[in-house]
Amino acid sequence: MKISKREKIIFIITVIVALLALFYTYGWNIFSKTFITGSSELSQKEKQYETYKKRIGKRELIEKEYDKIVGEYTGSPMNKFRKEEDIFSEDVAKICKEMNNPYPDISKSTDNPLEGVDNYKEITLTVSVNNNYENVMQLLKRFNKSSYLIKNLTIRCPTNKTILEFDIALSKIVKVDSSEQREKRKAARVEK
Repeated sequence: MKISKREKIIFIITVIVALLALFYTYGWNIFSKTFITGSSELSQKEKQYETYKKRIGKRELIEKEYDKIVGEYTGSPMNKFRKEEDIFSEDVAKICKEMNNPYPDISKSTDNPLEGVDNYKEITLTVSVNNNYENVMQLLKRFNKSSYLIKNLTIRCPTNKTILEFDIALSKIVKVDSSEQREKRKAARVEK
């Protein structure tokens, strides 16, 4: 059986129309959904970008409001005037007593400025504890959970004793008080 030229053309056109119908039915729907969804996601991300951009512009105002709220809810009015160093040493003493480490000797804290960071500083203090090894390990785990950096650990074992002597140097990064920043700036101006 011989196929004529006209029948070949009709067959090719029929196959092309069938393929176009299949593409339109299945492929176009997938493509259009992806295109519409992608453009809506893009518009949502653009809106989110704009809101974040506006928030960054209001950073100082937000920080002032935050400080105001923290000042209102710190408990007694005297808490507003407490230093971070005092709060840090009280928290460490409280943790030591909770973990059955009697009478911790806590040294006076020292401030260390952070290079390249103006708004934060590092507070370091040393805790001396006399207790058995297991209790001190539990104390170290608790300090770790409390987000304190354990900078140094010294263990002394007096002869003929089951109680060990531990010196633990702890560190914490805190935000610098605005009055401290002003004092530092004044001191820097005087030095010039």
